[in-house]
Amino acid sequence: MTKFMVAVDGSENAKEAFLTVINTMNKQKDRVYLISVIQEWPFGIYSKWNPFGTEVDTQFEQLHKGILADYSRMCREAVS
Repeated sequence: MTKFMVAVDGSENAKEAFLTVINTMNKQKDRVYLISVIQEWPFGIYSKWNPFGTEVDTQFEQLHKGILADYSRMCREAVS
């Protein structure tokens, strides 16, 4: 069994890396681990449009959770 780790962030490069793994892996034996990393801002991002910086951090977190959910769905579809 081979284990693959793919970093996904919504970019075309991440999509290409993911598709390369899906197309080359043994779907009955191999495993795919997906990661998505966001930087936590120590003070948030403050601006006149967003005086409460933690809201931006929450938006990034929700965005990346959605990206992981989308790629998880594609993994399940690829092996079924």
